[in-house]
Amino acid sequence: MVKAKTKAKGERQHNTLPGTKYPPLKVESPEAFDAAVDEYMLDAIGEKTPITISGALLWMGIYDQHTLAAYAERDGFGPSVKRLRAIVRHQYELRLYSNNPTGAIFALKNMGWSDKVGVELTGAEGGPVQTAMEVTFVAPKSQD
Repeated sequence: MVKAKTKAKGERQHNTLPGTKYPPLKVESPEAFDAAVDEYMLDAIGEKTPITISGALLWMGIYDQHTLAAYAERDGFGPSVKRLRAIVRHQYELRLYSNNPTGAIFALKNMGWSDKVGVELTGAEGGPVQTAMEVTFVAPKSQD
């Protein structure tokens, strides 16, 4: 493994392949990536533990999200990475129907979801909203 050049203080140093921005492969092919995800899911289901992106990465010997992003950019790996993210997102979606969905909501927001309330105002029969103001002047009662 070749180390990247030392960066300025405070910047993170990554191991990269010479002449590329990519770290060395832990998983050699998209098929092996998919197989590792499937093995991880079966293990997680058997152990009754949640299926997470971090769990899948640890299963494959990958230790950070930056490496996962690098896999997504490599030829052929994009669909496999999308599949992993979709599987995990689906698990969080299922937890939305539990008694305590707070953690799932937080995780989904970190995956790009957001709370939005849409309000659309329409007038009669779906037309534009009509506004009107009526002013009535009333003379004061005389005190004679």
